[in-house]
Amino acid sequence: MGKQHDRVEYSTLMHRLEAEFVAKSTITHVTDDIDGSPNAEIVTFALQGVGYTIDLGQKNLEKLTKALSPFIDKATRQRGNVSSSVRKSNGHSERGYDIPALREWAAKKKISLPKRGRIPGAIVQQYLAANSK
Repeated sequence: MGKQHDRVEYSTLMHRLEAEFVAKSTITHVTDDIDGSPNAEIVTFALQGVGYTIDLGQKNLEKLTKALSPFIDKATRQRGNVSSSVRKSNGHSERGYDIPALREWAAKKKISLPKRGRIPGAIVQQYLAANSK
């Protein structure tokens, strides 16, 4: 019975060691969304505040670039993410309140806020209640 027990422990130990040393490799092949050609790259662009991504091979990327170039040549380049600049345009985004105004209100009330990141919900509720009157 001692040898059987030793074999089970050895087998379990080897299984654990094999599991720890198994390497996994994932290869992703990106193909053109238009014609299925290989070696495509992810292309991002935006139109009227909506961002798009598409996988394009060299031929279709050149087509897109050529089609857009008269417009790009005359356009003004925006800094940062197009969708974030669209959201910032009204100051409220989808939250329903203006974060800089909330921070200013909290500073006047001597309410401590984190310099970055999420503002605690209780403080947001206080702000909304104070400004709904």
